[in-house]
Amino acid sequence: MLRKTLHFIALCGMLAAAPSGATPNPPAPGFDQAGSDPQAIALADQVMERLGAGTAGTRPAI
Repeated sequence: MLRKTLHFIALCGMLAAAPSGATPNPPAPGFDQAGSDPQAIALADQVMERLGAGTAGTRPAI
């Protein structure tokens, strides 16, 4: 299931617009960054950046 999710995130990143140059997407409160895969975090940050997400008020509803 995780592999399919990561593939979906990668696909979204490829289909998204060019990077905006914004700061990386901050983790949500309570997110276990130490227990998470650093590559998955980096990929998710790239996808969120390309989607134009930044603060909680501008994140797209997925």
